[in-house]
Amino acid sequence: MVIRRARGFTLIELVVTIAIMAMLLLVGMPFTRDWVEGARQLQARSQLQEAVSQARAMALRNPSGLPASIAGGTVRLELVEGGGERTLQVLVRDEDGDWPSQPVWTTGPLPHSDLVFKLTGQAGFADLATFQADGNAFSCVAFDSHGQRADADGCALATQERVAIGIGNQALEYAELL
Repeated sequence: MVIRRARGFTLIELVVTIAIMAMLLLVGMPFTRDWVEGARQLQARSQLQEAVSQARAMALRNPSGLPASIAGGTVRLELVEGGGERTLQVLVRDEDGDWPSQPVWTTGPLPHSDLVFKLTGQAGFADLATFQADGNAFSCVAFDSHGQRADADGCALATQERVAIGIGNQALEYAELL
């Protein structure tokens, strides 16, 4: 008669396995953080592009019948009251030429509070250090009834063509202002 012993892990084998798993986890953490930051940056770029498209479409539609020389639609980067979150809001001027207090369209909260939006020309920024040193922050962009960028109430100058979006040490993402 043959007696079989139960097989299992020894305490040493278990400790070595856990140590190897912990090392792999520590090595992978920076890559995971970079991946998450990159995903947040891409999400913010998509939200900005959608907001710009919405504002331009509303300005082209010109529901208030404004003259072409007046900006009719705008995208604004706004802080949400009571929290540190930011959203992108699309506003359309009313018949009196005033900006309403309530947006006609808004994004959900932007994916991270560390996202930085800066205006730039077509050439963009040479490197991340140049981006971080630049003080030309994006706050809004306006469009006239022809769908062209227009100067309005401190918004992005009509000469600025893109918004650079940065977070951490990620490569910059750019959103066109059309």
